[in-house]
Amino acid sequence: MPTNITISITRVCQSLCATCDIGLETRQGKVKPRFEMSKEEWMKFSNKIDWPVNFWIISGGEPFIAKHIDQVAIDFSRHDTRYITIPTNALMPETIAEKVEHILSSVPPRVELNLNISVDGIGEEHDKIRGVPGNFRKVERTIELVHKLRKRFDNLNLTTHTVVSNYNIDKVPGIIDGMKKYPLDNHITEMAEERWELSSMGKPITPTPDRYREVVQYLKLGLKDKDRIRSGLRKRYYDIAARTISEKTQVIPCYAGWASCHIAETGLVTACCTRWIMNGLMGNLRTSDYDLRSIWVSEKANAVRQSVKRKECACPLASAAYTSMLMDPGSLTTVAGHFLRDSLAGS
Repeated sequence: MPTNITISITRVCQSLCATCDIGLETRQGKVKPRFEMSKEEWMKFSNKIDWPVNFWIISGGEPFIAKHIDQVAIDFSRHDTRYITIPTNALMPETIAEKVEHILSSVPPRVELNLNISVDGIGEEHDKIRGVPGNFRKVERTIELVHKLRKRFDNLNLTTHTVVSNYNIDKVPGIIDGMKKYPLDNHITEMAEERWELSSMGKPITPTPDRYREVVQYLKLGLKDKDRIRSGLRKRYYDIAARTISEKTQVIPCYAGWASCHIAETGLVTACCTRWIMNGLMGNLRTSDYDLRSIWVSEKANAVRQSVKRKECACPLASAAYTSMLMDPGSLTTVAGHFLRDSLAGS
């Protein structure tokens, strides 16, 4: 059963990102919130889980648009959870701070909440890529409000996240350097991909392998995670991502559909958000009495897993890559090497 589960709690989004058309579809009325899973449905799903789920990612759309995000996150935390990650466009600073505070006040201290704030540029460059004037000022306001919570909660990680695309790859060093003045725990990145989930198929957003390799070393230097194991995993991920887009095959075996999955806002269960419903549909919570286990052992789910095993797909998706690295001996050896070097350098 999966120990790493991503859910899209809503598909609604206010941004008009150059790398994603979900916000555009929201404004066009193509996103239908009335068909999304309710709080009660997410609770039914959670009540059927009888195994440890170490990692939850509560995504969107813009996840903080879902008024019940805090209640869902709190409920999910009871499954021996260690990490809950929530990405955000930071367009609702006060709401984000309020929900984050409620989550942290309610989950066990062992649960680490990672708030990943999207930053694709500095100042107006960020606003242009995200399609919302004044967005960067709200990023700053969100950082200000959430940072105050760290005085009370040791289990809060405040991180910025950059989608590296053809729109900003030449400015990545400046973005990383520009965010160093803010009180952040880390600055991480992920490569822009063509995904069905993001309605970005056909968009010329993914950097060439050569251009991405040029910034990988800087990405590693930009890491300042106090958790050296997690920092080692991120460094290994950057190398895997660069090789994946260059070699166009799985660099390490992918365990999406085994150790991880993605659940859409309508309850559809997919192996990941890259294969998505078109090529990775495993089942539907709503037609399976919200029981993920029954979906997991189905012939449909097994067919998807076998396709992944045959390497009929390859992508640099970070959420699936992390779990796959934890199951790959070569990656664990590499991470151990990063850990030792970082420890010696810091001693």
